[in-house]
Amino acid sequence: MKKLFILLFLCCFNFVVFAMPESNVAKSTEVIKADIDKQEYNKAINAGESEYNKSKDSKVALYLGKAYFLKQNYQKAVQYFSAAANKNEALAMLTLGNLYGSGVGVRQDYVKAVYWYKKAIAKGNVAAMNYLGLIYRDGIGSIQKDSKSAFDLFTKAASNNNDEGYFNLGYLYQNGIGVSKDNAKAIENYIQAANLGNILAMNNLAYMYENGLGVQKSYKGALDWYLLAAAKGDANAQCMVGQYYFNGTGVNKDYILAKTWFLQGKKHGCKEADDYLAKIKAAEINSSK
Repeated sequence: MKKLFILLFLCCFNFVVFAMPESNVAKSTEVIKADIDKQEYNKAINAGESEYNKSKDSKVALYLGKAYFLKQNYQKAVQYFSAAANKNEALAMLTLGNLYGSGVGVRQDYVKAVYWYKKAIAKGNVAAMNYLGLIYRDGIGSIQKDSKSAFDLFTKAASNNNDEGYFNLGYLYQNGIGVSKDNAKAIENYIQAANLGNILAMNNLAYMYENGLGVQKSYKGALDWYLLAAAKGDANAQCMVGQYYFNGTGVNKDYILAKTWFLQGKKHGCKEADDYLAKIKAAEINSSK
């Protein structure tokens, strides 16, 4: 779960400045954002500090927090994220939740992580619904498992047409966590998530088609889902497509296609790719004798 926090809190930094009447603060915010995008963090910090000292604007504080974080000055980052959060910036609340959950820049404190996630949720932040739901699903530190709350949070996220919300609901149904195990409902939610581009859902759907879980067993159906995930660069799916063609599972054996997909999988980190590529090379040598 700690690794999960470290990976997930970075997503909070794709901030958006919404349209507003042009003002000095709005213009300054755009300049700070542009400097961060260009990785000119010192320049962003200097402009941000100057503007914040004059305006105490919440979005300026938000971007200052980002700039300091990317400079790895975590103490300052937390200072400005806290300032923005206390001025009702939901993204800052979400970020603080992730920082306290991961222990980056602050002492790890899951209670405080939950506090900030709840604050962000109250402002309608969908990502916080999923993160808090994961905490309740698995339990961590002094936070006890609460499957019902996890289900409610994922349902709320899914009601906002959020792919992770649908995926997390599917996972609960597939594994019978807080609900009766129901593979058909798992598939229903995974399909919603996959249609929104969720790669994990595509892989899980492929697995369920492979094994006939909640659906008639179909290698073709499984391959279709693996291909969709593979096309998005997923290493696991790329190697699975390679295995389908290598073994002739639901398709004709085709070492050329298998090799193509294993090479893609290797490029993206599939550990099994080298073994299969070696087998294909051996088969090619034997066939040439």
